Amino acid sequence: MEDRILYPALEASANKTLAGSYLNFAAKWNTPRLLEAEPETFRDEANQVLKALYERMQREDREFYPAIEAL
Repeated sequence: MEDRILYPALEASANKTLAGSYLNFAAKWNTPRLLEAEPETFRDEANQVLKALYERMQREDREFYPAIEAL
């Protein structure tokens, strides 16, 4: 049910900011040479993306899933 209905609906209406941030991050840091040249910048940017993902997961646990269960 989740794969057929819930996730496609969420993907279609989801906040594109997080996905865009991750895609930009992944495109930028896709070579070992850049990682070796700028490890601290990579770490900082990785932490920003991971923090945003963590916060979104927390909101889902607090708000989204309880709302689904209430239905």
